[in-house]
Amino acid sequence: MPERNVVSWTTMVSAYSYAKLNDRAMKFLIFMLRVGVMPYMYTFSSVLRACERLCDLKQVHSSILKVGLESDVFVRSALIDAYSKLGELLEAVGVFREMATGDAVVWNSIIAAYAQHSDGDEALEMYKSMRRAGFPADQSTLTSVLRACTVPNTPSDAGYRTGNAGVMDGTLVGNILGRVWLRLSSI
Repeated sequence: MPERNVVSWTTMVSAYSYAKLNDRAMKFLIFMLRVGVMPYMYTFSSVLRACERLCDLKQVHSSILKVGLESDVFVRSALIDAYSKLGELLEAVGVFREMATGDAVVWNSIIAAYAQHSDGDEALEMYKSMRRAGFPADQSTLTSVLRACTVPNTPSDAGYRTGNAGVMDGTLVGNILGRVWLRLSSI
């Protein structure tokens, strides 16, 4: 390629990340930085999916801070997802709490993180906080909330409350509702 720019570099990082060639995605980010190409939000969103080790994630997070993209909604959401995927819920919560202005995408990420870590009560609390802050629930929100309801000892009326939010179509939501029903019927 005669001229490489941020888009071409990001395309390569993203392609490697989607192909699960995570080491190559990380190396391309390093090469990109070495040749002086400044990554942008899509670069970081892509490379964060490739972070398999906490040390890699911390380095990428540091790079995000250096270029000033920590407040970007998609970067912040991807950071929360990456920390959660690596089992670092407290780090994910820290990234969420640094958010200056709210956004539904970031709220969805933290609710999903709590649900993924089997903290159904906190996922429901975050859902309530999101609604109080004026953000509407979408299918992603409700999927995470319903997943949180499959955690033992999570309040059983949560499925009903989310059902009244008006976003109840889709196979995934139906499957999760089925799991909630099975859990509740076995009590």
